[in-house]
Amino acid sequence: LRSLVGSEMCIRDRNMTLSSVLSLARVIPWECDLKKRTFYCDYKAYHPTHSAGPDEQGRYVIPMDQYFAGIHPDFRQQAIRMIDELVEGVRKEFNETYLVHWFNNREWEWVQVQSGVAEHDAEGQPVHLIGSAQRITEQKRMEMALREASEDLTVKNATLSSVLSIARVIPWFGDPDAGIFWCDYDTYHPAGATGPDASGNYTLSVKAYFNRIHPDYRAQALDQYTDLVEGRIGELHETYPVHWNDDREYEWVEVQSSVSRQSPDGKTRRLFGSARVVTAQKRMEESLCEAKEQAERSNTLKSAFLANMSHEIRTPLNAIIGFSELLAQTDDPQERQEYAGIVSRNNELLLQLINDILDLSKIEAGTMEFSYGEVNAGALCTEIVESMRLRNPQGVTLSLAEGLSECHFLGDRARITQVLTNFITNAQKFTEQGHIRLGYAVREDDTVRFYVEDTGIGIEAERQEEIFNRFIKLDSFKQGTGLGLPICKNLVERMGGSIGVDSRRGEGSCFCLLYTSPSPRD
Repeated sequence: LRSLVGSEMCIRDRNMTLSSVLSLARVIPWECDLKKRTFYCDYKAYHPTHSAGPDEQGRYVIPMDQYFAGIHPDFRQQAIRMIDELVEGVRKEFNETYLVHWFNNREWEWVQVQSGVAEHDAEGQPVHLIGSAQRITEQKRMEMALREASEDLTVKNATLSSVLSIARVIPWFGDPDAGIFWCDYDTYHPAGATGPDASGNYTLSVKAYFNRIHPDYRAQALDQYTDLVEGRIGELHETYPVHWNDDREYEWVEVQSSVSRQSPDGKTRRLFGSARVVTAQKRMEESLCEAKEQAERSNTLKSAFLANMSHEIRTPLNAIIGFSELLAQTDDPQERQEYAGIVSRNNELLLQLINDILDLSKIEAGTMEFSYGEVNAGALCTEIVESMRLRNPQGVTLSLAEGLSECHFLGDRARITQVLTNFITNAQKFTEQGHIRLGYAVREDDTVRFYVEDTGIGIEAERQEEIFNRFIKLDSFKQGTGLGLPICKNLVERMGGSIGVDSRRGEGSCFCLLYTSPSPRD
């Protein structure tokens, strides 16, 4: 008897301990009599507020319909199906989570319900279920809050990634001890880098990265990186060209970096930073600088041009005025003829100067007009040679090239004459002996190549492109404005052709005009 009493007390103590543990864990043990369709729970603290009082065994009795009515409508059918599947033997146990109104009618609470078959009848049908219902509302709210925070973080990360991608900003990280950089941006990972690792990161060794930087900037970038790693500076800001996406061309990047983790001795253990692609901005800066320099050069050249124009206009005017007065005062026929010739030549020079200025003004205003018609190349060149022969210096012959074929084309005769006349005028200025020859040839593509070759002083190779710029004079002591060749170049290009020069210093020059006759529709 004493043994039985002792065992009963021991069991009671253990039950009390178990009840306390389950109460602290907010776990509600329950059982179900399937034949009576009734649930039983002996936990007073957690029984439904609207249920009847406990039976003679201290259990709270809950009819099955009342049990299911306390489950949230969204989960009710699922809970009924779970019980049915246990009864039908489809499953031996279940573990589900749903909302219930078991404990009060003011708010829903989350419970995690576990159940299994505890007893079968003689025919093997389940007749008794046991299980537990653990209140997990706080955990569920925390879980939902974490899920919402995670989803919000995912959206923000996606938004940030899109913004960074649009702005061409590449966030990156570095491990100086391992000697690697890495980033998770597939669009901007370096060409040749290994594929993404398990974390989706693209990695590149520090050595490989610095080898991609342009040699002119590599040493400076490496010195800054070393100072950052060794703690001599806190941040790094550099801009340099790098082979980031491919090896075909350099891209300018603006790199910023700082230390995110240090060891106790002050050594850097982890870096983070960004690399913003600024190629477009850099090219714009270079274009603006180039445009500024070009504007300054143009301003300087225009100032020189105005000063030169003042001199060029006064020179023929002074000659015209002076020799006109002498012409009126002398009666000597020989002197009168000489003075008249000087006045005539200076009149032509002044007229040519004014024509150049007017042509330049028309070109800049976009009002230059062209008149197209049929042109006989042979007759055109013959007329030019005959008209220019009188101006030819002594010791120099001006002639038409031999063996020229018959050639007719559609073009502006006056403008082509202007260009070829300018070529010959320049040749006469810089040729003291030898010859000047005008000719043309028709190519297989029907392009006509006019040329003027001379045995003059020639032009240095580095200045052959320069002479087609405005206000450029190879010899400041020779008469002229430095506008003839630029005007010719503009005229020819507007007619769809091109001009060029082949020259060697001390051997002479050959200026050419390439012209393709337009179709009647053009």
